Amino acid sequence: MKTGKVAGVLACLCLGLLTACQQTKERNPISSLPGPIIPVQNPNTEPGGTGVGLPSTPPIGSVPPGQPSPLVPPPVSAPTIPPLPTPNPSPSIVGLPPAPLAAPTFTKSFSPSTTSVGVPVTLSFSITNNSGIQLTGLSFAEILPAGLSVAAAPGLNNTCGGTASAPPNGSFISLTGGQLSPNSSCLISVQVVAANVGTYTNPATTLTSNQAPAALSAPVSLTVNPVLPPTFTKEFSPNQATQGGSVAVIFRITNNAPVPLSGLSFIDSLPGGLRITLQNAVTLNTCGGTLTAPPSTFDPGPPPVTFNSTTIALQGGTLAPNFSCVVSVSVEQITPMVANYTNPPVTLFSSGAPPATSGPAMVAFTP
Repeated sequence: MKTGKVAGVLACLCLGLLTACQQTKERNPISSLPGPIIPVQNPNTEPGGTGVGLPSTPPIGSVPPGQPSPLVPPPVSAPTIPPLPTPNPSPSIVGLPPAPLAAPTFTKSFSPSTTSVGVPVTLSFSITNNSGIQLTGLSFAEILPAGLSVAAAPGLNNTCGGTASAPPNGSFISLTGGQLSPNSSCLISVQVVAANVGTYTNPATTLTSNQAPAALSAPVSLTVNPVLPPTFTKEFSPNQATQGGSVAVIFRITNNAPVPLSGLSFIDSLPGGLRITLQNAVTLNTCGGTLTAPPSTFDPGPPPVTFNSTTIALQGGTLAPNFSCVVSVSVEQITPMVANYTNPPVTLFSSGAPPATSGPAMVAFTP
């Protein structure tokens, strides 16, 4: 039996079957060894027998078909690393429909918000694109309240693209087909005027586009105050002269309204004893229109005749806002004497402003 074990160990070493050796050491069944079992002679029963049954051993260096070589270690594969788990996507970005575009900001305003009848003010429409894409098809339609209209000179300005419309003296303002870049603003402005005193409320207006939700502007109000009458004064300069001498009567007009005044007119009749200077009357008019102040005349005759002119009149004058003008005419005493004269108040009329009345003017002639 000892000879049989030695032969088995030698066979294992020659073939490199360490696994089979380990199985033999652990008393595993001999049938678990690789290869077919060949009979071995029993020394007690058969001549030349070893008494141990061993697996057949192929020649050294030969490898059974389909088996790895015992002299070459089997290839070692790199361990497979499982992929890292993908983090769960954010539910606010993936798996949900995109959020709707933000509506643009749409505002309108009067500048200034207080005016007078016939004084143009600027009505502005401001649009701000609050989204990250370009807006197209920007459109709105504005109908002005009764008594408020587009000025005769609209001064229409549009930075929103498309087509803006504001017919002169009309009541309609509109925008169609406007465009606006992402996160930017644009402006439409036009001049409007009020026909009467009062407060005008411009109602809310809707702005639409091809991409974003509609936007609604807030209503705005315009306060229209009465136009202040012009300041109208009359005086003699100087207010004292030698008897029989001459002085100037001066009319000064100041426009206190923020609009031009037109149609300035007045008629002044000199008090008895005074006349427009004979023949060479000196006149001045910076108020425009037509000044009528004919000088007095003398016809030696026979018989001699004197034509005394005593009426000073202005018609169709004009005056810019916050400006003044002057009408001046030289007058004289008809009969030299010591006397005082009072020129009564005079009323000034104009288009677009209330009438204004001057105070009286006084002049004294002394020896």
